[in-house]
Amino acid sequence: MRDICIDYQSPCNKSEFFMKMTWRLGFDLPKIKNMRGQSKRNLAITDELLAMIPEINPNPISVFDSQGHCLYINSAGKEIAGSSESLFENLGLAGFDGLQQTSDVFWQGRTWSAQCYWSRDLWFCFFSEITALRKAYQQSRYLAGFAEQNPSPVIDLDESGHVVYANQAAEECFSGVRFLGLHHGAFQHLLTEQIKVGKQSVREINYRGTGYMVVANRLNHGWRIYATDVTETQQLKNRLSNARLELVQRLSQASEWRDNETGAHIRRMSAYCRIVAEVLKMGDHYSEQIELAASMHDIGKIAIPDSILHKPGKLTEEEFEIMKQHAEAGGQLLEGADDDLMKMARDIAYFHHERWDGTGYPRKLAAEQIPLSARIASVCDVFDALISERPYKKAWPVEEALRVIKEGSGSQFEPRIVDAFFEGLPRILQLKDEHKDELPSKAAA
Repeated sequence: MRDICIDYQSPCNKSEFFMKMTWRLGFDLPKIKNMRGQSKRNLAITDELLAMIPEINPNPISVFDSQGHCLYINSAGKEIAGSSESLFENLGLAGFDGLQQTSDVFWQGRTWSAQCYWSRDLWFCFFSEITALRKAYQQSRYLAGFAEQNPSPVIDLDESGHVVYANQAAEECFSGVRFLGLHHGAFQHLLTEQIKVGKQSVREINYRGTGYMVVANRLNHGWRIYATDVTETQQLKNRLSNARLELVQRLSQASEWRDNETGAHIRRMSAYCRIVAEVLKMGDHYSEQIELAASMHDIGKIAIPDSILHKPGKLTEEEFEIMKQHAEAGGQLLEGADDDLMKMARDIAYFHHERWDGTGYPRKLAAEQIPLSARIASVCDVFDALISERPYKKAWPVEEALRVIKEGSGSQFEPRIVDAFFEGLPRILQLKDEHKDELPSKAAA
């Protein structure tokens, strides 16, 4: 004999409890309203009971006897329901001996989830529309089929990184991935902090001579990985990178030909910048870029007259003011570039003569107003200029040049960069000895 639970604190489903209580009260509104004089607990219960009165509920509600006869259906149900007998059969209630039944029914192009409860020899059925949810489910099934037909690798992982699905392309491109998951050689660096905190992860990898763009998207219970062959794109990027490097080298060479400074100075100063960036832990990409960009730090000198640029003696005040214009000229020459490297080169050319205390040129920028790349280049350029011989001066001893750098900390240079420079000094001095000056014959003449 089926029975019902009427204790609010029992483990029965809460909606089932309210439904059974409403039936016991015979949908008697006066009786429910009288309960409002009771305790706060009963008052809260009656509010929810009133919300569940069938005629008020916007979702379909129906009541059947054990033979499938429809005894009651609310207004929302009448609008969408067809034959009550066929509905009873679709719900799977005929001959069912349990206390609760859940099923999906399809009415007039819409899908509904039915929660049916047995009470006092009657079935009480509550319906919720799940058309959108079912559509999403069907779409996911379609996409799963699409994944199998996808010519690019598609891999699904659970939360632990184990493969739960891999299409044919994945098996062919990444042999053994079904068993190794994220421990596979192609994906060993994919489990990044982005994945751990539930964000999308995008990474380029190279596996057995083929370049892939790997995108990991969050799923409900794991991750889906898409791997797209980007070998041709990587090759194009490499060609563009090589063309960019050639442009940098030619611009640096143009500066070298116009100035008394040697190619060795440019190479040393640029390499010093990379060492300092590495000490500052700026990352490989930044460190590589600053070494290239710094080689164009004096590109603006191509705008300075030869009479000033090649003068063997000390410049007059007027001549020095003209010489100072090379910073702005270099910045303007490299202005407007979209490329990150050329943007950094522009910052260095423009601002490597600015001072930490704001007394430099051309804009009198101070502290962190000066781009970081220019602050690094400033220290490295001054040091190498001091220890280098020129037609108009002798090379300073290294100890004297280091004293100038140390004394300039906090006034001419950023203290943090000075500290990084001295931390990298052993490597800097080794590099200095490997790239000694050779004065251009034009300058020597």
